[in-house]
Amino acid sequence: MTSTTFTSGNMVTTVVDLTNGLGGRTTEEILALTGAGAVKEYSETLPDGRTITYSAEVEEEVLEEEQNIDIASSRTVTTCTAHGTGGVVETVRNVREGEEITVVKTNSRTVSREEGTTVEIIRSEEREGGSTETVQFSRSENT
Repeated sequence: MTSTTFTSGNMVTTVVDLTNGLGGRTTEEILALTGAGAVKEYSETLPDGRTITYSAEVEEEVLEEEQNIDIASSRTVTTCTAHGTGGVVETVRNVREGEEITVVKTNSRTVSREEGTTVEIIRSEEREGGSTETVQFSRSENT
């Protein structure tokens, strides 16, 4: 079994010869005789009287990839103040900032043949994030 692959733009054609060249035709000739798969079978009689039939099976494959990126950020500020005796004021301030990045990838593969169509879908999700936290303390006295 031999195969030949042709590429034209974003279309890839693979021709598989299951007879290992028994008919003596090249891949290009078989494609021309079958109209690049428009005619499913082409038969001819060889010089020794045998009949050989070339069959063409057309398969279309579509690959798609979709990617969604979501970035979420947050900032939380918390302040706590205590007033003590003698005019003492103590303040604690907490600042928390965070970010999360979510990447969702969806890959699909659709193969169409005479017998029907098959679809494969692969979905993956990746999350990455981090945060920082700052705490400040201050004390003042009012006299």
